[in-house]
Order: sequence, then structure tokens, then C-alpha cells
Amino acid sequence: MPKGNRRKFAAAPATDGAQRAATATPDELAVAAPDGQFIEALARGLRLLQCYRAGDEHGLTNKEIAARTGLATPTVSRLCFTLHRLGYLVYDGNNGRYAMGPAILKLSYVMLNNLDIRQIARPLLREFADRTRVTVGINLRDRQRMVVLEGVSGTSPVALRLDIGSRVPIVYTAAGRAYLAGLMLSGASDTLAEIRQAEPQAWQEQQTGIEQACSQIRARGFCITEGGWQREVNGVAVPLAVKYAGGQLSLSCGGPAQDMSVQRMEQELGPMLIAVAREIEMRVPH
Repeated sequence: MPKGNRRKFAAAPATDGAQRAATATPDELAVAAPDGQFIEALARGLRLLQCYRAGDEHGLTNKEIAARTGLATPTVSRLCFTLHRLGYLVYDGNNGRYAMGPAILKLSYVMLNNLDIRQIARPLLREFADRTRVTVGINLRDRQRMVVLEGVSGTSPVALRLDIGSRVPIVYTAAGRAYLAGLMLSGASDTLAEIRQAEPQAWQEQQTGIEQACSQIRARGFCITEGGWQREVNGVAVPLAVKYAGGQLSLSCGGPAQDMSVQRMEQELGPMLIAVAREIEMRVPH
């Protein structure tokens, strides 16, 4: 049994609250009131896999995993061994580290290839990025984060890099606020309550911005953020009325403030983003 050692954006966060939202690692799989349907052992294994981040290509030790997940080191050791045997983790005996294995890639590949919207949207996103030189992407909610499902990085020298699977906080970003505005406009009160209750402090800190985003979308179809999650990074986004896994999506573009002034977002990028969103919605089968 292998044993471990007993463990896109460059700008700084705008606020202490934003930094907490971006770096916190709460047990997002926990339930408020455990019941007979919730399998704790499975939740722990998934929590372990979800603790991996970009830049962990050399793997993590049992001690590092325990620190990130809050699980006891002996529990981590058993989970790592099991996941290693199943191919979800690979073990390096030279340094006692576990890295993500090929079984993870297979699951991701199946999930992504089952998303028709990616194939439909890709040429439209490419055209948008080529015309504006700005990074653009489609986003799906995963608990308190928005995850990039499909995207194209802009061609500007200062454009932000966008990777599929990149995650940003909901309440601080244009991508997340457009999603929240879509929920508000559609009357999805249960989902809104779930998000608000999961991070009440972040919600309270950003409530004004969230409400402004909803007002902006009601008035003109898109919302903007100025340095919301990270200083000197602006964003513009629209709700995307396409359902996936029972939830809606958002379409957003973002970049350094020098490339995305408020005037440009309001007069050029926002209206263009609306046009792309409507085209995607029209092409996706219902």
C-alpha cells in the first residue's frame, strides 16, 4: 500500500471578503442535516479529489491533503489508497505524493462531450474573441463558484487566459452576478436562498453589487463589474437561458481595466455579448 508523507488572473483581490471567497476551502459537500440518503464516506472521497488545484501537477502528500480538506491523516491515507487503486489518483513513491490520475480525465471527457452547447457556442465565442480581442466564456454554477464550460482567450497582449474548469466566486464576479440576476428574474428563490445561506458574509458584503447587477440586466440586458474580484480586472456578463443539469448558465467576458473601460463595456462589449447569447440560445436544442 503506497503511503504519503504523513499532507487566471494576476491582479490582487479587491477586498478581504473577496480574498476569503477566492481562497477558502470549506466543506462544500456537507449537508445541514445529515440523513439516511447521504453517504459520508463517498462525500469524503469527493472532497479529497476536489481539494486539488491548478499547479498541483506534482501531487500532494497525505499531510497536505489533510490540511486542505480537514480530514484526519489516517482517513486521507485510506481514501488515497482506494482512489489510487481505482485510477483516480497516481502515486509517486519517490516523494510520497498523489497526483490526479487518468480516471479523472475520463469522467471530465465524458461530461464535456455530452454538452452540445460547447460545440454550438465555440465558433461564436471564437468570433467574439477575434473581433474584440477580449476573453469570453460560458459558465456553470458549482455550489459557490462559477466554472468555465467553454471559452476562448482574447488575442490582446494583456488578455486574460481562460481554461476550461477555471473557477471564480459567484458574488464578486460579472459571470456570477449575471447568473444570480437570471435566478432572480426567473423567480428561482430556492437556489438563491441556498447560495445566500452558504456564504452569508460574502453575500452581505456584496448585496448592493448583486442588486445593481439585477437592475442593469433588467434595464439593458447585461451587467458590469469594475475590479469586483480582483483589482484592475473588469467584467461584463449576461444570463444565458440554456439549461444544463437543471441549472442555467451565464456568458461573460473579462480583462484588464485598460482593455475594458466602463465606456467600452457599456457601448460595445455588453451589446455584442447579448447578441452572442441570443444566437446560442436560438441554436441550442430545447
